[in-house]
Amino acid sequence: MKGSVDVSFPCSTCGGIVIDGSPSCLMCGTPVKAAPPSPPPVPVAPGAHWPTGAPGPGPAPAPAAFSPAAPAPAPYDAYAPPGHPAPLGHEPAGAPGPQGYPPPGYGAPPGFGAPPEYAAPQGYAVPQGFGPPQGYGAPQGHPGAGHAPPPGYPPAPGAFGPGWPGAVPRRRRSRAPRVLAILVALALVVGVAGYVVLGRRSSGPSYPKQWDPRVTTIVSFVERERGMKFERPVYVDFLSAADYRTATQAGDGQSAAAARREEAQAVGTLRAIGLLSGKVDLAAATKELADTGTLAFYSTDDKRIRVRGTAMTTSLRVTLAHELTHALQDQYFDLTRFEDLPEPQSTTAQAVIEGDASRIEDAYVQRSLSSAERKAYERQSNAESDQASSKLAAKVPDVLQTAFALPYALGPQLVQIVDVNGGKTAVDDLIRRPPRSEEQLLNPFAYLDGDEPEKVGAVTVPKGAKVFDRTPLGASLLYLLLADRIDPQQALAAADGWGGDASALYDYRGKVCVAVDLRGEDQAATDRLATNLTSWAATLPRQAGATIDRRGGVVRLRSCDPGAGVRFKVGGRTQQMLALPAIRAELGFEALRDGQLSNESARCVAERAVRVLDLKALSLDTPSDDPRFQAAIEAAMAVC
Repeated sequence: MKGSVDVSFPCSTCGGIVIDGSPSCLMCGTPVKAAPPSPPPVPVAPGAHWPTGAPGPGPAPAPAAFSPAAPAPAPYDAYAPPGHPAPLGHEPAGAPGPQGYPPPGYGAPPGFGAPPEYAAPQGYAVPQGFGPPQGYGAPQGHPGAGHAPPPGYPPAPGAFGPGWPGAVPRRRRSRAPRVLAILVALALVVGVAGYVVLGRRSSGPSYPKQWDPRVTTIVSFVERERGMKFERPVYVDFLSAADYRTATQAGDGQSAAAARREEAQAVGTLRAIGLLSGKVDLAAATKELADTGTLAFYSTDDKRIRVRGTAMTTSLRVTLAHELTHALQDQYFDLTRFEDLPEPQSTTAQAVIEGDASRIEDAYVQRSLSSAERKAYERQSNAESDQASSKLAAKVPDVLQTAFALPYALGPQLVQIVDVNGGKTAVDDLIRRPPRSEEQLLNPFAYLDGDEPEKVGAVTVPKGAKVFDRTPLGASLLYLLLADRIDPQQALAAADGWGGDASALYDYRGKVCVAVDLRGEDQAATDRLATNLTSWAATLPRQAGATIDRRGGVVRLRSCDPGAGVRFKVGGRTQQMLALPAIRAELGFEALRDGQLSNESARCVAERAVRVLDLKALSLDTPSDDPRFQAAIEAAMAVC
């Protein structure tokens, strides 16, 4: 990312925040003369492991806002895994707290067989605000015995690429006196999500002569809000819970042997990068996500919307606004074409599609529901989310839920920022030509800057190794795997400096191994990548043999599956960590919309203000309520 900004340092008098460029401390008013010098970069010797908690040089100091002296990042073991935030996946129903943001850029974990028939879930209905997608499709690419990866889900086995299905974080608005209206409390909502399934069937679609009378008012709203008329009605099937479960888990003809191989590759890859430990049944987890975590889905195969239940509840109406937007998108932009996009573009396409549907869903909640209905909707979606989250937490790994939620956590902000800059035409163009890099999901301003990834030469593997995937790691997955084990601010600073990468996932001597060559946008960014990856590698079990070394301007990561018998600590906080870039993007959007600032100024405000958030703040339901965060926003506005 270009234009990152150093933000704060501790006050020598009270230990509070001092924003770079501000004349005095935000907490005690002590005049400020100059910021203390930054520590020199930590040199990384070829092949050396990075010391746990080693600070990364560069613009992301350890968060100092929530503790007086902001100590250097603690080793991973010092962070207590936040527990499983509400699973992301199918449109969760209003779980509180920004802890459930889909890991940006994880690209689908290799081998995740998506639930059969799901085309990538690109279109989960998102509840108001971020509207959680209500009905996330099964994660694409997640191997499920006999399940074809639903489009939109993580890529085929072995792929790093984004595409993990994700739950939509719900945004709650909080307006502080004399401060921009910023949606900072992002809550994951599971249980009321909706998604889109990409796929084709030989039978082809059929259409009704007229709309089901239960949805006509919602259809009219979607047409007005999106500025497009439906070319034809589509079927909306109201199913019993049992029939809905069957619809979400239909097989695609994949052989059991192929499904087992893909799942083994996916699990091995995730263990190699420290996001899973021990034995995990991804097929079962994927089925659970597809059913428990969703409320509805639109299939591009037969052009039908399927919903769980026959009663037209408020949650279902909101979800239908999301799913009907997917049907409208399909009629104008042909969503089936995204099936053939390579990673990471298939993931960015999913995020754009979900982001567009999410803003229409949000508008429906704000403009079509009465005050009483909105309150009832909040209660209902929160209850559904809590119920689904509780069930999923015990059966679905955090990383899988995060992959599922990614498009919903990061897609809406990108679409909103593009809309503020260019309106409907710009959003339509965004759908037709999705970003080529998920770096532009992690930071939407990179899209406005035209910041494209650099080419990195093909990764070499040991003689005799069998490569099963070469999907790039990507900025989002880089951020998530780092943030799960080291300080999240340092992880985000490292991911912001991502310039490009090449990877290879391969089988070697009975193990699944990962090889990634990364390049920073400049020398300082490459140094940050090396330093923070070294810290990350030091937290992995020795059986993984993880190494980080430098070859010219390239940082080389190598790690292998330590095996199911090696149990090691997994952060289990990727969903929570997704909140950090999501809040930053939301701050940027609000600054553009409410403050009428330039793109560069809005970006500056977002980057400066978000730097005060640490693990403690990200665990709060509403980090924006902390007075230091509001003070940081005001100071950033004054400087930017």
